[in-house]
Amino acid sequence: MTSREIQTRNAYDTLAKEFIRDTRVLAYMFKDCVPAFSSFSIEEIKSEIHACHGMIDHAGGEIPLASGARIIPDLLFAAKQLKGNVDFQKDKPSYKLEARISAYASALLCHQIDPPIDYDRILPVLSIWITNYYELEESCLRASTNYETIKKRNCTRTERSNNDFINWCLFEIGNRIYEDDLDSARILHYQFKCRDEKEAAKQLAKYGINTREDRKRWKTMCNLSEGIYEHGHHDGKIEGKIEGKIEGKIEQAVSTIFAAMKKFNISMDDAFEIFTENLAPSEKEEVAKEMTRKLN
Repeated sequence: MTSREIQTRNAYDTLAKEFIRDTRVLAYMFKDCVPAFSSFSIEEIKSEIHACHGMIDHAGGEIPLASGARIIPDLLFAAKQLKGNVDFQKDKPSYKLEARISAYASALLCHQIDPPIDYDRILPVLSIWITNYYELEESCLRASTNYETIKKRNCTRTERSNNDFINWCLFEIGNRIYEDDLDSARILHYQFKCRDEKEAAKQLAKYGINTREDRKRWKTMCNLSEGIYEHGHHDGKIEGKIEGKIEGKIEQAVSTIFAAMKKFNISMDDAFEIFTENLAPSEKEEVAKEMTRKLN
C-alpha cells in the first residue's frame, strides 16, 4: 500500500470516528441493540446520552489493565445508567475481533472499581463495534448472549437479572441494503459505504441528518469511500490519487493537506487535523509554519 493510499484510509478512519460521535447516529444504534432503549423515541434516547452539543467525547486516553497492558478506545460514553465505548474498524482485523471486544468490555467494567470498592455503584457496560471492510455483502448486527436472551424474554434492562454487566454488540456493514434492514444498519451503510453523495444525503435526510455541514461531510466521505473501494477491488489502484511526490516529511504533509482540501472539499483545519494525526507536536508546528509561509 502506498503512502497516499494509507493517508486516504487514515482520513477515512478519522472522519468515520467523527460520524459515530453524533448522538443522532448513536440513538438509532442504541434503539436497535440496547433493550433498555427499544421502546424509547429517538429524541428520548438522544436526551439520555451524555454529550456536548450532540457529540460524545473522544476517549482521549488509555484504560490500564491489572496485567499492565492498556486499551485505547475510540470513543467513550455514558447513558442511562450505562457506560460503554464505540470503536470503528475500517479493515478486517487479523485477530479474533470478539476477543478484543470482550477485553474492552471487561476493562470498562474494572475501570469503575476504585478503593474502597462500592459494588452497588458499578454500572453495566456496553462495547459497540462497527466494522466496514468491503468483502461483506450483507449487514449484520450481532449482540452478546446476555442481550439476545433479554430480547427473547422481551424485557427491558431494568427487568433483567443483575449479573448481566458485560455486554457487547457488533455492527458489520455490508455492501447492499435490504428493505428489512434495521434503521441503524441503513444509516451506517449510507455513511460508510455509499459512493454517491446525493443518494447518501437523500437517504440520511430521512433520519434527520440533513444540514449543510452534514452534506459537506457526506461528500468528503463518499470521495474517500470511492478511493478505498477502488483500492480494495482493483489491485491497489485508487482513483484520483493526489499527484506529485515531495521529498521530506514536513513538505510532504503540507502538500498533502493542500491537495486534500481541493480533492475532498474539506476545510484547512479539517485537512490539517487528519493529515498530521501521526506527527509529533514539534512536526505539526513546522507544518503549520510552512503552510502559513506558502499562503503568504
